[in-house]
Amino acid sequence: MTPVARRLVLERRAAEAPSTVELRGLMPAPRAASHLRAADAVLISERQRMTVSAKLYDVCAVGRPVIAACQGELRQLVEREEIALAVPHGDAEALAGAVRRLRSDPELGQRLSMRAREFARLHLRERQAQRVADLVESLR
Repeated sequence: MTPVARRLVLERRAAEAPSTVELRGLMPAPRAASHLRAADAVLISERQRMTVSAKLYDVCAVGRPVIAACQGELRQLVEREEIALAVPHGDAEALAGAVRRLRSDPELGQRLSMRAREFARLHLRERQAQRVADLVESLR
């Protein structure tokens, strides 16, 4: 199913059921960050096994607890760094359990948020670019 088709399905389901779900389109980064900071938790959903999405770093920087529905490299990273609750991608029960766990354990959410922000700070794009520049310079 294409991303557009998936979004249409989600929009239909959200409209049919009483919920507080709002689907928003693309928006400028500062506005997106404002929305993310207003959330109780942020979900990262990644099907790929061999990649770590750049969105992880951006989401970690906003300082909200993260739930990562993922597998492979991304799952290993979030578990190793303790920056998110990892659940298997596509497992709705595990996702619901992670939401309940965050809701019932505010300290867990605070701990994940703090670790995620520190992780993001240590992996800022500017810092990574400087490391590459320093490496290239050292090879001269």
